[in-house]
Amino acid sequence: MLDGVWGFARRHQRKLVVGAGVVGGLYYAGKLLAQRLVEMQGTAAKERAAREGIRRRFDQNQRDCTFTIMSLLPELGEQVLREVDVEQLIAELRTINNTSRASSEDQSQEPANASAGASEAADAADSPPKRTKVQIWEDIKVQSFARTLIA
Repeated sequence: MLDGVWGFARRHQRKLVVGAGVVGGLYYAGKLLAQRLVEMQGTAAKERAAREGIRRRFDQNQRDCTFTIMSLLPELGEQVLREVDVEQLIAELRTINNTSRASSEDQSQEPANASAGASEAADAADSPPKRTKVQIWEDIKVQSFARTLIA
């Protein structure tokens, strides 16, 4: 019986060697493919963990920034209200309106003393240029809008 197996092996020696080579190559290729697949899964898991860590840190930074801004917002609002003083501009505008109303009433009456008008003109030339109503209104609009956005 052993002679029959040896005879069969000698007759089909080339086929058996090629078959063993193909089976061994397939086995080795399967092992290599499985190893590469495990490496790729490990790399993908590491990348996924890194992305998740970055996302978690970003979310934490976002929460920290929001918390900080919300805690500082009342102080900022107070400072903005102090710095952007719209009430002072409104008072200045009212003063100009009252002055212009008084001067228009004075113009309707006859000036009693011409030399008094000359001294007022000299005083006006020495003082810094005053803003017009339009300039004050523009400042009021800009500052009111800024206060609305910030406060």
